[in-house]
Amino acid sequence: AKDTVALKNLNNSLFRLDLTHSINAKNISANEVELRVGRLPVSVEGDDDFVNIADVGFGVSQVLPIVVALILAKPNQLVYVEQPELHLHPRAQVEMAKLLAEAAQRGVQVVVETHSSLLLLTFQTLR
Repeated sequence: AKDTVALKNLNNSLFRLDLTHSINAKNISANEVELRVGRLPVSVEGDDDFVNIADVGFGVSQVLPIVVALILAKPNQLVYVEQPELHLHPRAQVEMAKLLAEAAQRGVQVVVETHSSLLLLTFQTLR
């Protein structure tokens, strides 16, 4: 049940960042899992719009570990993130700032190294 909640949070976060509508794992063998990412925009219902994570944009592969770390972090755990804004559209940068702030509000110790004035401005406007 906890894994289901974490996956739902991951999918919601990636959708907020406008990177994908869903991510899932496809068993390849007993020891291998392929991460598959849903393409945006979604085309006709029923189409297999999922592609291997290796075949998606650099932004998704860079953001995924950050979002997973933020979701799984417990209160008082430290999450250090270097330049989370890289390869993200400005709207996605604003959403990334909100995700970082939400983790901090849950008690996660979030340390961010950034060169993005947009990220900093978003932090300043959040309450």
